[in-house]
Amino acid sequence: MRRLSHRRRSHRRRSCRHAIPAGLATVALAFGLTAAIGQAAPHAVPGTHVVGQAVIPATVSVGATSAASNSRLEDFVAGQDGHVAVAVLDRVTGTQLITNGDRSFDTASVVKVDVLAALLLQAQQAGTALTDDEDRLATAMITRSDNDATTALWQRIGGADGLATANRTLGLSETTPGANGVWGLTTTTAADQLRLLAAVTDPAGPLRPAGRAYLLGLMECAE
Repeated sequence: MRRLSHRRRSHRRRSCRHAIPAGLATVALAFGLTAAIGQAAPHAVPGTHVVGQAVIPATVSVGATSAASNSRLEDFVAGQDGHVAVAVLDRVTGTQLITNGDRSFDTASVVKVDVLAALLLQAQQAGTALTDDEDRLATAMITRSDNDATTALWQRIGGADGLATANRTLGLSETTPGANGVWGLTTTTAADQLRLLAAVTDPAGPLRPAGRAYLLGLMECAE
């Protein structure tokens, strides 16, 4: 089977309506009922808690005065319906704010970013590129939140054990893969999702540039 090069795909220009603006703070939001990845809502599993990544609202200022920012962030969280946790990292100043960051939530569709990171790490460690089929499944999983594609890739990475191994490399310490093949019941915290976002966006992180560009390119094109 012909194999794709991450580097070649990472240089392909994408036209995306939901591209995440550059330079914004990295935020992990954990809601009891709803969430967002970038600016696009994932397909949540009814009745589950969902964790997501989103652009921080303009009403919450993250800057050098962390005490004031923490207060405004706590006010923002208090005004939301359901159980909410927020973790924020300002990538310019290095300021980090966390409210209820250690509260655990079911991931539902947000685990799909973690699954792709695991797939890319495994390919990187094996010295191979994604196959055509893996590229097709990864594209469907991230850009269309395709559950069947996620199940196929979950099995390909080795299920819960494969995800747990990858998460140790990614620095996630508060994420527990779903048991019995139920990837949507993976549990995590807002703080751990912030660690995941930092790991997959940091040039010094565990993913090589081509794999990092591939993952972020798909996230920018999420419908």
